[in-house]
Amino acid sequence: MRPGMDIGDVSKHPFEFVAAHDGANQLISVKRETVEQWLKKNKKITDGSNIVLLHSLPRSGSTLFANVVYRTKQYRVSSEPFPIRRFCEEIVRKESPSRPLNSADNLDTLKTLFLLLCKRDDEKYFMKAPVFLTGSLEHTVHKVLPKIKEIFLHRALTKILPSSERLLGSLGAFYVSRKGLNALPMKYKKLWEKLKVRDTATIGAFSFLCDMHAHYLECQAGRNIPAYSYESIIEHKEKFCRDLLSILELDQGLLPVAMTAFNTDSQENSPISGRKLQKYSLSKGSDEQLAWTESIALDLFGIKVRRSDVLALNVPNTRKLDD
Repeated sequence: MRPGMDIGDVSKHPFEFVAAHDGANQLISVKRETVEQWLKKNKKITDGSNIVLLHSLPRSGSTLFANVVYRTKQYRVSSEPFPIRRFCEEIVRKESPSRPLNSADNLDTLKTLFLLLCKRDDEKYFMKAPVFLTGSLEHTVHKVLPKIKEIFLHRALTKILPSSERLLGSLGAFYVSRKGLNALPMKYKKLWEKLKVRDTATIGAFSFLCDMHAHYLECQAGRNIPAYSYESIIEHKEKFCRDLLSILELDQGLLPVAMTAFNTDSQENSPISGRKLQKYSLSKGSDEQLAWTESIALDLFGIKVRRSDVLALNVPNTRKLDD
């Protein structure tokens, strides 16, 4: 790193990558001007028609979803790219009336990031978006890549929150919940300050509802973003794979290989694999917490949930797999 180089300035160095070398991490930073010159030289102008972006809540089956796509060998699959995550965290942190999320500079950088990560026009790309950043991305990316395909994935909140706590402990789960809250756009942070509740479960529930609300708003604006619940995917595996192949414009003959993703734990080597968490009984939350979540979901966001497990019931553009 050259003396005086400020890679902390995302406007000058928005493109960072982490490479592992013998147990150590190397930070690779590329200047914005360098990337923009490369894109201009190679005439990298696209509408995003070769990109599929999956938005999801944490612990909602996004790794399994991406694995189904990967098994087809028709898409280049990436999971939560570091440059996208860092950029979104920065624009939320610096959000202000004079610098909204959809400012021209932010949108220009966002498009450049996607074109850098999806640099071949003759390839198809499937990207699993960083969790906690659904609101930032679902509201903005289509403005610069108008033909990008986006998909939304959710799960019953009582299955998300306790698994984080069992894995990380109460302090770790609190940190994750706060991280989700900090990643929200300003309007949701202001709303949270008015609620005057601060326990881990309600922080987590609120931040996840905000991420879901972004999907509701985009669909109300007329955008056709298909949605799935993890519960429906597990219950209707074959119908889900057939439906997803259709959305991805892939041949139904790929169904057998797509289905193989369900044969193994997609996070087998991860500490959050389903097998390693099976021994934990998932709490359903107190009646008071469930009632609070049900109430604010409907009153603040128009999200109707089933109180027993806080599964959203009226998610727009939900794919019907039980017909």
